[in-house]
Amino acid sequence: MEGIPATYLGRIVSKKNFRAFIYGENGVSKLVNSWDEFEAHMATGIWFALKEDAVNRIPVEKPKRVKKENVRTLEFNKDDGFLPKE
Repeated sequence: MEGIPATYLGRIVSKKNFRAFIYGENGVSKLVNSWDEFEAHMATGIWFALKEDAVNRIPVEKPKRVKKENVRTLEFNKDDGFLPKE
């Protein structure tokens, strides 16, 4: 095999002449023409090597903010044996 090998979808392929389709949400596909371009797109987290992975992608939601008045605080009793004695 010519060039530096890489693993792509369980197969060993050459990085030298690498070309592949990648997939995004909503059925979008794109042709990448190099291994470096492929790795750059995969690093974004919005492109996938398999169409099934793009379709089954679970969107990441931002955590919801909690109002300060809804946060309960824990109170400790010094005599419960949990805290070290002074």
